[in-house]
Amino acid sequence: MGSNAYLIAIGKYSEKIKGHLAYNENFYECKDGTEVIVPISGASTQELSLNLAEACGCELWDFETHKLDTEKMDPLAISMAVDFEYEYERVLALINAGFQFYFLPNG
Repeated sequence: MGSNAYLIAIGKYSEKIKGHLAYNENFYECKDGTEVIVPISGASTQELSLNLAEACGCELWDFETHKLDTEKMDPLAISMAVDFEYEYERVLALINAGFQFYFLPNG
């Protein structure tokens, strides 16, 4: 059975992270402090899902590890696992802004 996985981040909106959110900057007309959800690119195969889980510091099917510890996350490995270089800067910016990250497997 194959699987795929996604990474999301939840945190407080601010102008400094506006360029790292999911949509065009013009769509964000909300006050600082508004809670926003940011989907990070996902992994489309079993192998990539395992790589993403490892880069996030969690286990693919261990739900107790899916609320991520940002100290265990490797933003460079995450961007390599999802094959999008721009995710490196996005993940770093959101970590630095205090966002909480979650790993979502699907199989």
